Amino acid sequence: MLKSTDCLGNSDPSYEIPAAQAARTPKLDRTIELRLRDLRLPMRHAFTIALGTTTVQHNLLVELQQDGMKGYGEGASSHAYHAFTADSMRAALEAARPQIEHESLDDPSTLWDRLLPVLGHNRFALCALDQAAHDLWGKLRGAPVWKRWGLELRNLPLSNYTLGIDPIEKMVAKMKEFDGWPIYKIKLGTPDDLAVVRELRRHTDAVFRIDANTAWSVEQTLALAPELKTLGVEFIEQPLKADDWEEMRRVFRECPLPVFADESCLVEEDVPRCAGFFHGINIKLTKAGGLMPARRMIARARELGLRVMVGCMNESSVGISAIGQLLPLLDYVDMDGAVLIARISPPVYTWTRVARFFLTRMATESGCWILLNEPAHPRNRSHQPLGYHCRGDGRGGLAGADVSLGRAAKRAGACVDHRDSAGEHPRGADGIASLRIRRRLAGAAGHPAAALPRQYS
Repeated sequence: MLKSTDCLGNSDPSYEIPAAQAARTPKLDRTIELRLRDLRLPMRHAFTIALGTTTVQHNLLVELQQDGMKGYGEGASSHAYHAFTADSMRAALEAARPQIEHESLDDPSTLWDRLLPVLGHNRFALCALDQAAHDLWGKLRGAPVWKRWGLELRNLPLSNYTLGIDPIEKMVAKMKEFDGWPIYKIKLGTPDDLAVVRELRRHTDAVFRIDANTAWSVEQTLALAPELKTLGVEFIEQPLKADDWEEMRRVFRECPLPVFADESCLVEEDVPRCAGFFHGINIKLTKAGGLMPARRMIARARELGLRVMVGCMNESSVGISAIGQLLPLLDYVDMDGAVLIARISPPVYTWTRVARFFLTRMATESGCWILLNEPAHPRNRSHQPLGYHCRGDGRGGLAGADVSLGRAAKRAGACVDHRDSAGEHPRGADGIASLRIRRRLAGAAGHPAAALPRQYS
């Protein structure tokens, strides 16, 4: 007779199994396997901020596998940080592959600390790996990551929907595509920013947030802020250059609206610098290096009396699902990245549907629940395209919106590059689609309707 073990390989003394049966039971593989895949995601609209324009987002998908479970993370490239591309992230992770695949996954936070010396030069790559590690960690333990952290789904903040810079009439049209969203973030840095906000205000009574992405001077900020406040703006994100600390001190003292740091607050060491210069910080997991440092940044910000927001890059629901784990810790959140990705069909996703779906899944599903839908046969791509399907599987990980890459990708021009470590393409690079948040909603059981304002529940 042999002792049985649970899915982690721990001894379970509650019962014993016959030796003959044990001989037929496959042994668990405790090693970690790393896989890297390119994601090319067409944007719904050309996404323009003060720092550049994106039409196709090129990200890196990281997969960690252990004991038959798979965890996923995403590294998102950005115009503002030219050194951190999908290719540079891939190169950094390939260089660290021997150490990664030699590691154990007992605790993602200690794993992060052990890998910081070899990946600290590329926090974007480290973020993708950290997300995948948390996803796998939760799945192996059959619980959502937020619950493993001891958090509760109470008083969750609402996400904004972001409007990139465009001619005013197009910005109005983009807002109407998602009519009824409770909060809109407006990207500014145009010749007539007030005209943009005035016109948008004519079409909605939603809360506005402004993100200048370092485009303004101190004089512009102080001149625009009073009217922006009367137009229903909640706060201003990063009005000045990231290193313009003395001018930011003046903005902090004189601006009638709260100001939040983004480009001025990238990593843990930046948080204490922001006290006395900003009222809050916007943490980006990609820039910080993942969930583990983001939690430490949140804790430090609370100690300093700073308000806390977590924002996203242009990324799929792999990255967005990681942000979802932090919701109980936040004052504000910007997690609309997957909604900004193109879809073939006309937009049909109201705020109510997206919010209800996300919160239902987060409350009722365990872990990260991100899965890859592999084709039945690698040559059958035309009938069964390879797609990324983020959903609850009841086995743990990060909880987030349900997003799939569907069949219409060839028409959309999106592709995933399934290169292995040798640079080969075992399944081809064509045949996946733009991101699509599924309209189907989870059942009512366990849905935290109280987390939504009455008008959106």
